[in-house]
Amino acid sequence: YSWYADGTIQQSGLYVEGKQDGLWSTWSQAGQLASEITWCKGVMEGAYRSYYASGVIQADGNYTAGYADGAWSYYNEDGSLRETQYPKRKLHELEDEGMERCGVRQR
Repeated sequence: YSWYADGTIQQSGLYVEGKQDGLWSTWSQAGQLASEITWCKGVMEGAYRSYYASGVIQADGNYTAGYADGAWSYYNEDGSLRETQYPKRKLHELEDEGMERCGVRQR
């Protein structure tokens, strides 16, 4: 966990073997949820969602091996869909070829 100077929570999540793991949440200084992201062994892996100060979803997507993957949806403050993008996924190199990360075999 980390906090703002006034004691309001800024970020929460777990570390496993010194690396971010599982769901991490970030809050604004006003105490409103700003974003949620899933980590696995220190790499962004899974769902991502960010929010406007009003609590309405701002962006929604997925990470695979640390890169934006698949459909990413972006919303207006009224909650209506503004656009959907499909980022081109880049392959990244792992230190050890064939290393398993979160149950997904990487090459």
